[in-house]
Amino acid sequence: MPVKPLERGKNAYIPKALAKQVGVVIQEDAATERIRAIKSLLNKLTLERFDAIAEQIAKVGIPDDEALASVIDLIYEKALDETHFASMYARLCQYLVENLSRFEPWIEATLTRNQVRRAMVLRCQNQFYNDEKIADTAELEEELRQARQNIDELTAEQKEAFVKRQEDVFKAKRRVLGNVRFVGEIFAMGLLSARIVLRCATQIYDKVKVTPDDGEMETLCNLLTRAGPTLETTTMPNPNATQPNAPSILCSDLLNKMFQDLAPLAQDKRFSSRIRFMLMDLFEL
Repeated sequence: MPVKPLERGKNAYIPKALAKQVGVVIQEDAATERIRAIKSLLNKLTLERFDAIAEQIAKVGIPDDEALASVIDLIYEKALDETHFASMYARLCQYLVENLSRFEPWIEATLTRNQVRRAMVLRCQNQFYNDEKIADTAELEEELRQARQNIDELTAEQKEAFVKRQEDVFKAKRRVLGNVRFVGEIFAMGLLSARIVLRCATQIYDKVKVTPDDGEMETLCNLLTRAGPTLETTTMPNPNATQPNAPSILCSDLLNKMFQDLAPLAQDKRFSSRIRFMLMDLFEL
């Protein structure tokens, strides 16, 4: 007796690749389609194709603040994952700040009221505060050090957990340092306040003077090299002022104080010679 073939239900799930083969059109909501399009364009973004791809991103269709926040999130995540392209993604943010108003009438062209810049600052602040929670990994690193010393006594399950914990710490530190690098790039383009940059620099400095780390010191040097020239000519409100007309703080004074504090570390042999020379180069800028 012949068996009747199974019939696919009306709303049955079809993988996207298979859907193309059988000619089925999958309807996506606007947000999903937008995210997919932005991800695809970000994967194609290069310095050589920057202008063309940046314009396509601006034309994707960003109708409101929620959509804008999702686009900024995608750019920010790419910048954290691909730190060697941080300057390119910062340039993309600058492009959207300056040009998105041409394609989206609800976007303000004026920098102080620009929604792209505001979304960028908010995303940066959120990332910074999240990083503050995980930046102090000294206790966890000590736990891993002790586990490493007793690795032969661990069970297979404990070893697997140890490896995963170690990977998690490495990824967390890489994202923190990636964020600092990106902050320096977008600050140099005039999209962030000096206060955020100085907090990032202080965060790293407070850690490396206690627990020397080549990667973190290199990130600090890169941040100060990139942001330093702009900080030299920048002022910011005094956060401790009690009077409304209190004089502003010269960022150059804060920068010079940090350089003075960093100077002894250029002779600290707990850092590699490459990092010590990097510090010396920083002081000569």
